[in-house]
Amino acid sequence: MSEYQAKPTRKCLFSTALTLALCLSGCAKLVESEAEPAPPPARWNDSALLEWVTALADDEDRFAELATVQSFEQLQTTIEEVKQMVLMDARTEQEAIEGLRMILKHLAVSTQDTLNLDYRNPLFPKRDTRPRNIGAYNPDAEYDQALIDGRFDYKLTGQLGTVPYVSITVNGHAEGKLSQLLAYLDDAAIREHTTPDGHYVLWLTKEEPEEDGAWLALPDSANGIVIRQYVAERDATQLASFAIEAIGTPLPETEAISDQEIAFRLRKAADYLTVSSTWHRTLLPEMRSNPNSFIPSTGSAIGASAANRENYYQMAYYEMTPEESLVIDFEPPTGIDYWNLTSATFWHESHRYLTDPVSLTSSEVETQTDGSVQFVLTRDDPGHPNWIKTFAHDRGFLIFRMPGVQHHRVPRVQKVSTARLAEFLSSSPSPPPPSPLPSTPSPQIPNILYQENHPRLTYWF
Repeated sequence: MSEYQAKPTRKCLFSTALTLALCLSGCAKLVESEAEPAPPPARWNDSALLEWVTALADDEDRFAELATVQSFEQLQTTIEEVKQMVLMDARTEQEAIEGLRMILKHLAVSTQDTLNLDYRNPLFPKRDTRPRNIGAYNPDAEYDQALIDGRFDYKLTGQLGTVPYVSITVNGHAEGKLSQLLAYLDDAAIREHTTPDGHYVLWLTKEEPEEDGAWLALPDSANGIVIRQYVAERDATQLASFAIEAIGTPLPETEAISDQEIAFRLRKAADYLTVSSTWHRTLLPEMRSNPNSFIPSTGSAIGASAANRENYYQMAYYEMTPEESLVIDFEPPTGIDYWNLTSATFWHESHRYLTDPVSLTSSEVETQTDGSVQFVLTRDDPGHPNWIKTFAHDRGFLIFRMPGVQHHRVPRVQKVSTARLAEFLSSSPSPPPPSPLPSTPSPQIPNILYQENHPRLTYWF
């Protein structure tokens, strides 16, 4: 071979290099295409939209350092852990299904509270809407809550309507606790500052104002206000209404929403879900060991950032078979305008409380000749005026609420075969209630700032 023939030309070398580059580029694209195919286009109503979204995520650690991302993952973990608790504690398919629904209801409440929050312009959204009565709430009550910031001063105004009872609780941060009671005004103290036409003003400020109205000194740790109004007869009652506004010149500076702020609110949502979904285990757990027996307690003993501090409670965990009913004999307290009995499922839900008999107040019950009240708890309507409906549940909870009461006799509960319920009710006079169980009386409640030493829970009923 000649020297000329052995040496390729510059044109030949360039052509060979270009061909090789194109070949390698094509192979690389082919490998890339086979490893990570581009997701096909999707429409907003595509039934496979979730699979399309999943294919878009190619970096699970993106923004992992954000506190909001970490708190969101904490909320996801909380949901899963609560789900596992529900499936473990449920006895029946009905309880399992309702328990999972309960989780979603609590999520709706907690995210509304924590994420739609404006400290400068707080609102009083209804704490529990009509289809969502959960967390041991009182169906014969309205709960109004506003989340606040103790750095601000606030003016609360209202019109009390015709409700028989109103109270105002101010909660706040606490070291090592989810919440604690900071201040409390009972119904009598509120009405002392109410005009003849029912209007009311409460100043929540650092310094006592010169204007008329009630006043509570607001500490920096304050973070929420809860207003309870108890309703004796919904059809005949004008509900109270309230509004709140941040006041002061100038108002404290607040930064735009931050990573830390959203992370904090997500943690609060997770905390709320944990607390509220475990009432069946944590609220007077001794009830579970003594089914069909009422146990007395007070708002202070339960934790006055959760319960109404003025309330005297009698609570029972009930159990019965589908063929059984419970007859409850109760001697109403004297000297108060309002009390009620509420039934709830094992997850502390009260279904269809505006249309079905799951709760009865002192104004709705029919009394016997001696002034006592007899309730019947059963699946189907027995034709009794004080029927409480179970919605086909074989276990759940019963709660008497008596604001302003210090002690009271414990109701008597008798389990009766539903087949002979009518005979039992017609032939057996109501037995006298038994002697009260030992109970620690509530201390006198000052209508000033009150420091609560041992709240165990974070929300209210």
